[in-house]
Amino acid sequence: MPESLKQRLHRGADVETVQAPLTATRQQLEEIAAQNTVDMFSVDAQHAPFDEESLASFCAAADELDIPVHLRIKHTRHAYLI
Repeated sequence: MPESLKQRLHRGADVETVQAPLTATRQQLEEIAAQNTVDMFSVDAQHAPFDEESLASFCAAADELDIPVHLRIKHTRHAYLI
């Protein structure tokens, strides 16, 4: 049984993270994943426009591809919203 991403992160293994635009469609995420080794997608809500509806759509598309999402929040004072 292969290690989960969480297990790999915990032991300090290399993890391939690919930045993707929050507006990416499932097809675009598939194309990104086909061109790269992707352990998880990264979305930046700190330096780019952000809304919850777009994030929900993005996460649903990534989930269909079985690829986790890492979200960089606007500020650590908003961590309680996660």
